[in-house]
Amino acid sequence: MPNTHKQRLVHLMETHQIPLIEDDLYGDLHFAPDRPLPCKAFDRQGLVLWCGSVSKTLAPGYRVGWVAPGRYHDALLQVKRYQAGFSPGITQQAVANFLVNDRYELHLRRLRQRLKSNCQRYQQTIRTHFPSGTRISEPQGGFTLWVEVDARVNTLALADQLAPYKISIMPGGLFSLQPQYANCMRLSYGLPFDERVAWGLQTIGQLINQQLAL
Repeated sequence: MPNTHKQRLVHLMETHQIPLIEDDLYGDLHFAPDRPLPCKAFDRQGLVLWCGSVSKTLAPGYRVGWVAPGRYHDALLQVKRYQAGFSPGITQQAVANFLVNDRYELHLRRLRQRLKSNCQRYQQTIRTHFPSGTRISEPQGGFTLWVEVDARVNTLALADQLAPYKISIMPGGLFSLQPQYANCMRLSYGLPFDERVAWGLQTIGQLINQQLAL
């Protein structure tokens, strides 16, 4: 979302006094020289609850995250006490130590470089082996691609075909409550690009071509 849109969104929330929960889990995985500004950067009334975590950058099993809740600090703390109890102190301390001595920043720089390289190699392989006309997103960070293929292809059926090969895709239809995106899929490029990944992408392309040939 461009910064101008973020400013307009926060202004809209301020006009109607509605809180905004901002899920910024992927913000640290940007490919640009500078980190994208969150909506929180434009918050002047404490209406934005800015959420972050190491689940996408270190390991999901750590279960460590944070929130800058603005004016809702006390209310949020009360809800946490009632519903979530206490977070594991050992993992919090380990992550905190990782953050304060700059090792996290070094880790992020290396991770972003690997993910950007992965993204480019995944995209090139898709262009080579998927049918012509396939559209691929150009992410500016994170580790997922959105791929749109011919409208005749059903990616839900494709996912079933891929299961025996132990290849996983996320059918596009799962991302909407409406009957749309049936010919789209989300692919993760979080795994290092190797022969197994290349073979998996080639197999997806082959099965798509088979659907189109029917």
